[in-house]
Amino acid sequence: MKTAKLRDEKEVIEKKLNADAEAKKNLVENMQQLESRKDEISSQERELQTKLSKILHSIPKLENELTHLHEEHNKIAKERQSSGSEYQMLKQRLDEIETQLRELKADKHESERDARLKETVGRLKRLFPGVHGRMLELCRPSQKKYNLAVTVAMGKFMDAVVVEDENTGKECIKYLKEQRHPPQTFIPLQSVRVKPIIEKLRTLGGSAQLVFDVIQYPYLKVGCLLLAV
Repeated sequence: MKTAKLRDEKEVIEKKLNADAEAKKNLVENMQQLESRKDEISSQERELQTKLSKILHSIPKLENELTHLHEEHNKIAKERQSSGSEYQMLKQRLDEIETQLRELKADKHESERDARLKETVGRLKRLFPGVHGRMLELCRPSQKKYNLAVTVAMGKFMDAVVVEDENTGKECIKYLKEQRHPPQTFIPLQSVRVKPIIEKLRTLGGSAQLVFDVIQYPYLKVGCLLLAV
C-alpha cells in the first residue's frame, strides 16, 4: 500500500514538473518574440527619427520657397490684370478668326459638293436628252435681293433635277446607282400637278410678292414647279 501511494505521488510530481517545463518553454518563446518585436520597433523608431529630422531640416527651405511662390503669383496676377483688356481683345479676334475659318471650310465643302453635283447633272444632260437641269439653275431670281426668298421657297427641292418624264428619271437613277454616285431627287415635268395661283395675293401691297413673279425660268412649266412642290 505504501509503495503504491509513493508511486502515485511520484506521477503527480512528474506531471507537475512536465507542466512547469512546458510553461517555462512557452515563456522563453514569448520572451524571444517580444525581444524580436522590440528590435523591430526600435528600428522603426530610428527610421522615423531620421525622417523627422529631415523634415524639420527642410521646413525652413520649403517656407522660403512658399514665400517666393506667393510673390511670383502676386506678380503674375498683377501683370495679367494689367494686360486683361489686351487679352480679351486677342481672344475676341481669335474667336472671330476661328468663326471665319469654320465658315470658309463650310463654304469650301458646299462649293465642292455643288461642283460635283453640277458635274453629275451635266453628265446626265449629255447622256439623257430629257434632263433639263437643277431647280436652282432653272428658276433663278430676277434680282439678288430675292435669293433668300427663292431658296426658302424651293426648300429641299433646290437641288432636285428636273426631267421630262418618269422614264428619264428612272434612267438617271439607274445610272447614278451604277456609277455609285449619291442619290438625287428627280422631278418629271409630265407628272407635275400645278396648283393655281391665288391672284388676290398679288394685291396685298407693300413689299410682299409671289415667288412665281420674281424668278426667271426657261418656260412656263418649269416656273410652275414652284407652285407644285
